Amino acid sequence: MTENNALTDLGIDLSDVLSDPAATVNVSTESVTVGFDAAAGTSAGAGIEVEFSAPGGVPQLSVDGGGQVSAAGEFQAGGSFDSVDLSSEAGTTEVTIDSVDAGIAGGGSVVAGAEFDFDVYGNPDGGLPAFDAGVGVDYAAESELHTDGGYSHTEISTETGGYGADYGM
Repeated sequence: MTENNALTDLGIDLSDVLSDPAATVNVSTESVTVGFDAAAGTSAGAGIEVEFSAPGGVPQLSVDGGGQVSAAGEFQAGGSFDSVDLSSEAGTTEVTIDSVDAGIAGGGSVVAGAEFDFDVYGNPDGGLPAFDAGVGVDYAAESELHTDGGYSHTEISTETGGYGADYGM
């Protein structure tokens, strides 16, 4: 895992400020980034088949049908906030950096289907006709959710002239 350097990540180079203790500098910057993505889709299908025949003179009717519906969607959102305050005057430099980032993503899908089969057969011996019936149903659902976030706080304080330095994160 690599270590993050908050100053470098924000594109700030303090080398010139820190090398000239007589300079007076005040810098304050804030940046906000926000993003959102979403996608969705659906599909549907159906079919039916009807067949009538008379094998061997015996009438037969067959009806088959089916259908399916599916839907899916996903989203993603994230953002970040960075704040940098820098002040430097003769012999003293202070830097404070705050960074916050967060994100969330998720998705889901549903699939459903159904089938049926119905057959009616004539009876060659006379009497009542025979029939067969069948039904099938399928259903599936799936979902997921992901979140992440982070916060970092960095303080740097330097004094020249024998007072030392203090670095905090």
